[in-house]
Amino acid sequence: MPSRPAYYGSHRLVVFDLDGTLIDSKPVMVHAFRTAYAEVVGRGEAPVDSFLRLLGAPFPEILARLGLPHQMYEPFRAASRAGIEHIRAHEDVLTVCEAVRDAGCRTAIYTGKDRERTVEILDRFGLWRLCDGIAVGDDPQAGKPAPDGVYQLCRTLAADPVDTVVVGDSALDMQAGRAAGAGTVGCLWGIGTEEELRSAGADVVVADPLQLQTALARWRQRTGMVMVEAR
Repeated sequence: MPSRPAYYGSHRLVVFDLDGTLIDSKPVMVHAFRTAYAEVVGRGEAPVDSFLRLLGAPFPEILARLGLPHQMYEPFRAASRAGIEHIRAHEDVLTVCEAVRDAGCRTAIYTGKDRERTVEILDRFGLWRLCDGIAVGDDPQAGKPAPDGVYQLCRTLAADPVDTVVVGDSALDMQAGRAAGAGTVGCLWGIGTEEELRSAGADVVVADPLQLQTALARWRQRTGMVMVEAR
């Protein structure tokens, strides 16, 4: 049997979304969005539901898709950073991440947040210990639902997309993983419903961290067998 192409490498990689998957930042994000909307637009109700459906994409792209002024970007960032103390980590999910790393996989984060805010959150919660790399919203490549961030992480961390799984709570996460040729696991403790996640291409949908741990263990077993056969 021919060997696996060496362009990416042979490591297994789990790519986690940040907001909604590893951390609960929804109240902070909603408050920041309303604050920026009131400051810049100043009339009517902010379209919060539409904003939440697009979480995961870079914020400037969200504004463009919603037809809102780019001037909301800086007040949104300022309000988000001011509310960092109200963000909570999903500790049970972080435990799953630790188990994945203990099993020999590499782990990374793919988020629509800009790099500065992402680094602040990783520092605050000590998430660097669980993270071999990050792809963020103000990187040069296209954001979610494009697969570019997944490809970037695969190249950086020597993983083939077929030996990669994307874990997230939104349709954009599932679409990005599917477009990259990676596996996809949708999580129901964030913003996405089971129907939305499955419609976007989730291979598996899990309701809690224990189910996530089981799903990733099964994925490791399947990909481990494929990698052994390919060598």
